[in-house]
Amino acid sequence: MSIRPEEISTLIKQQIEQYQSVAQVAEVGTVIYIGDGVARAHGLMNVMAGELLEFENGTVGYALNLEEDNVGIVILGSFKEIKEGQQVKRTGRIMQVPVGEALLGRVVNPLGLPLDGQGPIHTTETRDVESRAPGVIDRKSVHEPMQTGIKAIDALMTNFHLPRSTLFMLVSALMGLEIMQSVYKHAIEEGYRFYSYGDASLLLPNR
Repeated sequence: MSIRPEEISTLIKQQIEQYQSVAQVAEVGTVIYIGDGVARAHGLMNVMAGELLEFENGTVGYALNLEEDNVGIVILGSFKEIKEGQQVKRTGRIMQVPVGEALLGRVVNPLGLPLDGQGPIHTTETRDVESRAPGVIDRKSVHEPMQTGIKAIDALMTNFHLPRSTLFMLVSALMGLEIMQSVYKHAIEEGYRFYSYGDASLLLPNR
């Protein structure tokens, strides 16, 4: 079978016309410290606070401290295979997690990836991890207690030793003065014991 030159020329032209050159540019840094779930990398000059970074082994990190000559990274996964001198690259994505009703009853890791073996989470909604919380005025007041059934948890309350203490006033501003006064009065009348642990009190009946 003979091959005609014009056929070869036509094939080459078709290949040239269909050729697409896609250049991928990535900013890459070098790990200069690793330990206790934290890494430091040099060379990521344009990294954003809260940006996700990817190490050579596929582990993802979270840019936390942006210093003049290095970046502090919180490692979201195993760091045993990450070594000094390895590369870490930017993803250009701020740390987000999936949200929505599809997450109800699911077990996920810090990145929102499923760990329960029930397949992917079908949701298109995400939210930045570092999101501004709504102001106190915009929040709905606490109107329904959440009972867990575990006595040690249900008895925990924000610390308020005296009705005129600063902490009591602060909690009253959030919960309502009448509610907190009635709680305090009930605790005294029923003989509750006050166990103080820093910023929380454990209130248990004296019987």
